[in-house]
Amino acid sequence: MATSPNHQEEETQTQDQEQNQDTPMMNRLFQLLQQPSAPKVEVKDGKKAQYASYYLKDEASYWWESSKALLEGKYITWEKFTEMFLEKYLPTYMQDQLEMRFLNHRQEDMTVAEYEVKFSELIRFASEYVKTGAKKAKRFQQGLKPGIRSQVALLEIRNYTALVQKAMIVEGEREVLGHTIL
Repeated sequence: MATSPNHQEEETQTQDQEQNQDTPMMNRLFQLLQQPSAPKVEVKDGKKAQYASYYLKDEASYWWESSKALLEGKYITWEKFTEMFLEKYLPTYMQDQLEMRFLNHRQEDMTVAEYEVKFSELIRFASEYVKTGAKKAKRFQQGLKPGIRSQVALLEIRNYTALVQKAMIVEGEREVLGHTIL
């Protein structure tokens, strides 16, 4: 049974409304993620938690000072710091929502470049699905528009960067040739 364009539009609007009903905390998290990141600095493993805590502000800084005091001078590894931070500021239900956003992420009406940017933003919430470069490439390929996906699939690319570049080339060639990208 064919779905009318109006029905499809209503479904899309309903999905958009559901996504827009996220908690204020989720919206704030996305705002923070979209801010320009600090310059990349190489920090030795033993200093990562100390370095990261320097950038905490306001309530987060107060939280960290009190949490550190409870650990009574114990050495705090980067893993422990991130575990504590995520437990406080990214509860499990939010992690699950972000993981689902990653798993459901599709190119749809975005360019390959726009799709890749969003993919890279969301990937940090579902790292267990992309533990290798080949798995990352496969997951990215699965979200591409069918017309682009089918063409790059023939190339059997296992390298993420190479796959993104080839998908951009395919997209560009299809536009030049006047094809509608599905």
